Amino acid sequence: MADDFLHVLVGPVDPNVDIVAVHGLNPVNTESHAYLTWTSSSNGKLWLKDFLPERLPRARVMLYGYNSNVVLGSSTAGVWDFADILLERLYQKRKKAPNRPIIFICHSLGGIVVKEALVAAKRNRTYKSIPEATYAIVFFATPHQGGADSKVTLGNIAASVARGILRNPDNTFMEALKKNSLFGESLIRTFRSELESFQICSFFETLPTKKLGLIVDKKSATLGLDTSREKIIQMQADHSSICKFDSVDGSDFELVRDIIGEFAEDAVNALAERARVEASKTSVSVSMADAPAFIVPYSNNPDFVGREDIFEKLQKDLFNDMSEASGFHTRAALYGLGGVGDASRFRQGFAQIATTCKIPGAEDPKSDVSMLVKTWLERPTHGRWLMIIDNADDNEMFFGPNEGRHQHASSKESITAKLASYLPVCSHGTVLTTTRFKHVGVNLTIGRLVIGVTEMNKAEATAMMRKRLGEQYCTDDDLNTLSEHLEGLPLALAQAASYIQKNTITVNEYIERLQGSDKKTVALLSEPFEDAGRDSGVPNAVAESWILTFRQIKRSYPEAADLLSLMTFFDRQEIPQSLLVQTPKPKIGSETQRDPDDGLEANGDIVSEGNCASQDDMTSEDSSDSEAEHELENQLGVLKAYSLITAGKGDQTFDLHRLIQMVMRKWLRLQHESDIWAGTALSQ
Repeated sequence: MADDFLHVLVGPVDPNVDIVAVHGLNPVNTESHAYLTWTSSSNGKLWLKDFLPERLPRARVMLYGYNSNVVLGSSTAGVWDFADILLERLYQKRKKAPNRPIIFICHSLGGIVVKEALVAAKRNRTYKSIPEATYAIVFFATPHQGGADSKVTLGNIAASVARGILRNPDNTFMEALKKNSLFGESLIRTFRSELESFQICSFFETLPTKKLGLIVDKKSATLGLDTSREKIIQMQADHSSICKFDSVDGSDFELVRDIIGEFAEDAVNALAERARVEASKTSVSVSMADAPAFIVPYSNNPDFVGREDIFEKLQKDLFNDMSEASGFHTRAALYGLGGVGDASRFRQGFAQIATTCKIPGAEDPKSDVSMLVKTWLERPTHGRWLMIIDNADDNEMFFGPNEGRHQHASSKESITAKLASYLPVCSHGTVLTTTRFKHVGVNLTIGRLVIGVTEMNKAEATAMMRKRLGEQYCTDDDLNTLSEHLEGLPLALAQAASYIQKNTITVNEYIERLQGSDKKTVALLSEPFEDAGRDSGVPNAVAESWILTFRQIKRSYPEAADLLSLMTFFDRQEIPQSLLVQTPKPKIGSETQRDPDDGLEANGDIVSEGNCASQDDMTSEDSSDSEAEHELENQLGVLKAYSLITAGKGDQTFDLHRLIQMVMRKWLRLQHESDIWAGTALSQ
């Protein structure tokens, strides 16, 4: 007699699903055990052959038999051997139809052989089609873990199974079962990691086996998956009779039949859908260089709330058929508080375009890939295209340092070409830029279409928060109050929703925290969180994102950074421009720091160290004032372009975002400049 076999019990002419039954412990090594496991002791009916085909006439039903005495009586190598044999026999049987769906049906310890086989198949290219084709596994009293009693291990359960089958099992054999490392945790953990593609049904016994009681209880017989992945069903049967059925009309068999039938039908439908998708992919006989490409490195954000006014403007002025017909190249920019970008990412994006579109010459390490992409996109034969440049925040990166601007040692000086020179210009293409710095948007679009992305209105903020908070109860008034505290800033609202969910608090409780001290508010704004559709290299925490902006301003526009530092210590609303004219710059760093009261007369006017002025100074006063006003206007323009300040209601007044003021004060404290600028503000 062969130690192992894979017999076909039912072989239809045109099978559409394979059902493979694997028995459990067979200490006496009889071939009949593989059949008797599934056969009624009262009438000899083998339900896999006698009952199931009525429900699934196109199912090929196979029976795997093996010498489990060798498997469990010696070492774990036995399980690996018979798992490999199962894979080889199944592979040979399925050579003509490797994609046909598989459903495994396992009794008791036979489930361990199947689990080991599926884990091994994923590591072997020859057999990888088997786990890929496996749709479902039905376990009958398979011990996946120890019992409800923590002292009952898998080895103990295996020994109980043997005791139930053999009236007088050999003590040596029993000890081997208990100590066998097969029943360790490694297989359990490994198999659980492979479960993502399988549907599971776990039947557990509720009747005792003679004097042994329950052999595999509910805890042991289940994997503990989500109910959408694992059906858990009790059977009024003991360990042996749980997979034996007397009649096609029995309620237990009807349940088993319907579950297997449902699995089989779903598996066949899933295979048909995969075939349809694959056919649609190969039906278009064009090369990748000619086919439309969609290269977006971000995942879809399910919580996105449309800014309809912005979309309508883009649709009207940018995405229309008139631009190509008129021969104009269209560009637009969206600016607001946002992310941060760099030159390396720009070049990586162009390299990805070259690879995806198979642009000739791009593989040459000596070629300028960015220029190849520009030239390729400008050719009308390659059709219409839309390029989105995200987080284009650094003006110098695209246009180089401007004359008269603050210069500093940086990697920008080593950029061989201005990135703006790589942007294609043609009537069949469109460039859309997102930036936190309006100046970049104006320069890249040549001032044609620059749209400010301002705060969300109440309706938009409420819609976004309801999407993110799910079913959590809160009123529109609560959400409106939260939006007001966060000034309608999308990133701040997203961070609030994440914090509320993560800490299981209400919207009102979060509002109470915001109403606390400035320190607590900044701490909330510093909380990191995950957000779909955002660059993984860009910080999500609101405070950290804004601090990056402050650093960039200080590096490239130090006078504007000084002005913002000063404004931070005024009342944030209606800051008069007159307070900002001829602002004295405090000495910071290694230089001697000036006392804020030094150089002040009783009336607060600033005097020079000599307390006098020459005639030449008086003559040039008008010219100096004009230059100072022009410089101040430029500095305020930078801060407005970064959306950090806005025009106030009064003439020549400015408002500062409340949250930005808080974060800016924190940053200045970290820079040890807080007291200096506070004193300077007091001196105004």
